[in-house]
Amino acid sequence: MVIKEELRRRRFWRSVLAEVLGTFILVAIILGGSCLGIGTSQATSLTPAMAAGLAVVSLVQCFGEISGAQLNPAITTALVCARKLDLLHGVAFTVAQCLGATCASAMFYLSVPTSVSNQLVTRVNSEGNAGQALAMEIFATFQMAFTIFAADDNRRRDISEPKSLAIGFSVTAGALAAVGLKLETAPSTAA
Repeated sequence: MVIKEELRRRRFWRSVLAEVLGTFILVAIILGGSCLGIGTSQATSLTPAMAAGLAVVSLVQCFGEISGAQLNPAITTALVCARKLDLLHGVAFTVAQCLGATCASAMFYLSVPTSVSNQLVTRVNSEGNAGQALAMEIFATFQMAFTIFAADDNRRRDISEPKSLAIGFSVTAGALAAVGLKLETAPSTAA
């Protein structure tokens, strides 16, 4: 009965839409940052990491009051497990986030030339292995979730800066730490 009532509420659907739109924007910005400099000597791993962190800062400010701006199914799952988010919202947000990410990826794939989209594929660095990449991904996700839980702790009165800054810096740090070991873009065909 409670689920039916919640599904009829405008606020519920507004929060789901915020997660779709927020995740769509985040993935589109990261993909856009990933293609800057492809085929030139200016291609760098710093750009997508900085783009992700700055996007998270602004998206948490924009959508934080509406849905909490998790923008990531791993964070949503962590919040459900910690009982900071109910199961209905957790499932709806996870579906919304997957939909937003898929739409952004599809839009990006269809709007850029094949030569660019083929270079955006990430793979394990040739000097590492899949186990190391998985471990780095788990660590980066953990430190991001840890930062989110710490920033959201209402018992801490010493926090005067916006929570979004801590979360954005955490995303950037995780991406920068993981990029050296975990990912490399497909080799450029341009000389």
